[in-house]
Amino acid sequence: MSTKARIAVAAGLIALVVFAAGAVWLRLGIGEMYDGYEKTKAAGGEAYEAALEAAGRAGKPLPDVIQGPIAGEALSLAKVDWFLWPGVVVAAALVGFVAWASAAGALRPVEWMRWQAAEITAGTLDRRIDVPVRKLGIGRLSIALRAALAAALIASGPLVGGVVWLRDTVNDLYDARVGAEANAALQAYDALSVALTFGEPASVVNRYTDVFLYEVVHSDGRVESSDRMAAAEEANGGPFLPKPRPTTTVDWHRYATYDVDEATSARLRVLLPEFVDPAGVWSREVPTGSGGSAAIYVFEIRAFPENPAAATDDLLIPGVLAAVVLIGFVAWFATTRSLRPVGRIREQASEIGSQAGESRVSQPPTRDAVARLATTLNEMLDRLESSAKAQRQFIADAAHELRSPISGLRTVLEVAADHPGQADWPAVVGDAVLDTQRLQDLTEDLLLLARLDSALPSSGGQVDLAEVAAAYGARAEVRCDGPAPVMGEAKQLDRLLRNLVDNATRHAVSRVTVTTRSTEDTAVLEVADDGPGIPEADRIRVFDRFTRLDESRDSDAGGAGLGLAIAREIAVRHGGTLVAGDHAVFTATFPRARESGKGEDGSSAGKTCQK
Repeated sequence: MSTKARIAVAAGLIALVVFAAGAVWLRLGIGEMYDGYEKTKAAGGEAYEAALEAAGRAGKPLPDVIQGPIAGEALSLAKVDWFLWPGVVVAAALVGFVAWASAAGALRPVEWMRWQAAEITAGTLDRRIDVPVRKLGIGRLSIALRAALAAALIASGPLVGGVVWLRDTVNDLYDARVGAEANAALQAYDALSVALTFGEPASVVNRYTDVFLYEVVHSDGRVESSDRMAAAEEANGGPFLPKPRPTTTVDWHRYATYDVDEATSARLRVLLPEFVDPAGVWSREVPTGSGGSAAIYVFEIRAFPENPAAATDDLLIPGVLAAVVLIGFVAWFATTRSLRPVGRIREQASEIGSQAGESRVSQPPTRDAVARLATTLNEMLDRLESSAKAQRQFIADAAHELRSPISGLRTVLEVAADHPGQADWPAVVGDAVLDTQRLQDLTEDLLLLARLDSALPSSGGQVDLAEVAAAYGARAEVRCDGPAPVMGEAKQLDRLLRNLVDNATRHAVSRVTVTTRSTEDTAVLEVADDGPGIPEADRIRVFDRFTRLDESRDSDAGGAGLGLAIAREIAVRHGGTLVAGDHAVFTATFPRARESGKGEDGSSAGKTCQK
C-alpha cells in the first residue's frame, strides 16, 4: 500500500472509531430522553382514559374543555439514526481524504526530486536536485505537521456541525418532554376532577407512576394520594397542602396553580426529591359524590430540571477539541511513520561515496513516490557507476594509445641522437612528424569526446543532411531523394559523416555509398561499403571507445578506434541513433525538422545533392 493510502486509512479508521464512540454515547442519551418522553406521553394518555371511563360509568359526557392526549411524535429516532450513522462514516471518510490529499501534497517534492534524479548522468554531474521551499505559510512546516494540521482543521468542520445538530436535537427533545410532562399533569388534573365529581375514588388515576404526583385532601380530612406522595405524607405526619373550602360546582375552565409557601417547599424537597418548585402544582377544588368537597393538587415533575443541552455543551466542546487533537496526532504519527523510508534512503545515500561500487539504497515494498524515488536513485547510481567504469577504462585505453606513438617518437629520436653521424635526418624528421600527427589526431578525438560527454543536447539551427552528403561526392556515391532537414550543428554532423566514410573507405573493396532520405517524422543518413561487413555479435561493441575488430587492427593505418564512438555520440547528442546493420551499412536516424527554406549557413535547404 502506498504512503498516501496508509496515511488516509490510518486517519480515517481512527476518526471512524472516535466519531462512532461519540455517536454511540450521544445516541444512548437521545434514546433515554426519547424513552422518557414516550413514557410521559403514555402516562398522560392513561389519565385521559381514566377520565373517559369514569364519565362512562357515571353515564355523563366528558366536559369539552378537557384536553386529549398529545398526538404525533416529537422526534423520530429513525431519522436520527439515518443522519447520525451515515454522518459518522462520511466524516471519517472526509478525514481520510484530507489526510490523503495532505500527504499527496507533502510528497510532491519527493516526486519532483525523483524526476530530477532520473535526468542526472555522468555528463550532467554539475546539476543539483532543486527542492522547492515555500518561504511563507505552513509550507515551511514539516510534512507530518502539515498533514496533522490539515486533518485536524478539516475534522473540526464535521465535528462542530454534528455538535450544532445534536444540540438542536436535544433542545427540541427537551422542549417536547417538558410539554409532555405538563400535559400529563394536566391530564391527571382533569381525570381526578372528573372522577371525584362523578363519585369515583382518586385511585382510578394511576397512583404508582413517577411522571406526576398527586395529593387529594377531602373536606372530611381523608387524604388520597399517589403512592410516593403517600409515603412522604406519612413521614410528614399528614398532607402537605390544606383542605378545600366548601363548594358545590366545578369550574372546568379554571386551571390554576397553587403557591406553595417556603416552609412547605423545604419539606417537600427533603421528602420528595422529585419535587422542583418551578414545575408547579396544579390546584382545583371540586364537589364529591358523597356531598363533601375535595382539594386536588397535582405536582408536575421535571425529569430534567434544566435543559440538558447546556450540560451537553460542557461535555461536547472539550470532546470536540480532544477529537481534533487526536485526529491531528494520528495524521502526524501516520505521516511520520510512513516517511521513515525517506529518512533511511537519505541516510544510506549520505554514506555512498565516490567509490560506492555496488552500494545502493534500500527500496521499500510500497508502490508510491518513496519507492519510485529509491528506484530512480538506484538507477542513477547504476548510470554513474557504469559511467565511472567506462571513464576509468577510457583513461586506461587512452593512456595505452598515447603510449605507442610517444614511445615510437622517443625511440626514433633517441637512436638518432645516439648516432648523429649515421642518422638519416630527413627520414627521422618524417617519422617524428607522422608520430606527432598521430598524437595530434588522437588528442583532438579525445578532446571532442570529452566535449560531447559534457555538452547538452544540440540546439543549433536547421541542417540539410542532403547538403552535408553532397560534399562527399568525390569520395563516395551519393544518393538522395530530396531535402532531409534536421536540427543541429553542421560541423558535428559533417564530422559524423566523415568518420563513417573514413571507416567505410578503409574496409571497402571498391565502392562506398552515402544515401539520405526522409519521411514525415525522420531524416535518415546511411553509409555502406562493399566490404566484408561487421559480424552480428560485434555490431554493438564496434561503437565502444578504442574498439578495433581483429581484421581492422591489421588493416587500419593508424586508427585508434574512436571514429565510430564519436559518430554515435554526435548522433545521440542530436536526438538520433546510429546502428550497424547487415552488409556493412551504418544507419543514422534523426528527428526531421520543419523546413524553413534556409540552412544553417544560409543556403537553400532543398539543394539537389550530387550523384
